[in-house]
Amino acid sequence: MARAKRKTKRSDHLLIDDRIAVLYGGCDEVGDGPDEIPSPFLRTGMRPTLCRHWRQRVEIEPDVVVHASAHLDRPRTDDWDWPEIGVYLSERWIEEMPMASSCWAGPRLGPHSQVALLPCPDGGWPLYEKETEQVLAYALEAARAGRFVEIGCHAGHGRTGMALAALMVLAGLDAEAAMLRVWNDYCDQAIETLGQERYLFGLEHERSDDGYEP
Repeated sequence: MARAKRKTKRSDHLLIDDRIAVLYGGCDEVGDGPDEIPSPFLRTGMRPTLCRHWRQRVEIEPDVVVHASAHLDRPRTDDWDWPEIGVYLSERWIEEMPMASSCWAGPRLGPHSQVALLPCPDGGWPLYEKETEQVLAYALEAARAGRFVEIGCHAGHGRTGMALAALMVLAGLDAEAAMLRVWNDYCDQAIETLGQERYLFGLEHERSDDGYEP
């Protein structure tokens, strides 16, 4: 299956110290050569685009918006609130959840907040696909009802982009169009691996086989 063509904002072709920059899980790492780069991951000798993602509005379908966040870009103070619906694909968000400790000073979950942590390895796709689909479908309905929905992972790129595209697929868009929309309208570093792309194509085919109508 042909890979969807992503929009690129990268214009320079300078190598970093004659080495190869690797976009891995949204974080920039530098290796000594191509043998160190995991083959499924994006390879580039170009300087990566610098970006930040904190509650960035992303339109899933007309008038339906969710907010995309990177744990790396969260405020380092407690002057932010948990969303009504939070769907997170990185265990880093557990660090922010309230603990039974009188000295914990982070933001507290509101009485109506619902938070789901979906097991998903960095650069990978959901370990429990059916449960992930159910949670994302619930988040989509919540967004359609006007509730504040947040989608996040560690750096806001691979897993977050995959989840955003999955919401679009559940809303009726085909996988290729969903990925192109995420790359063009959200971030060109999103959906980092071929495995994540295959997951989205599989989700589209599964919904088609089930006769699903959004």
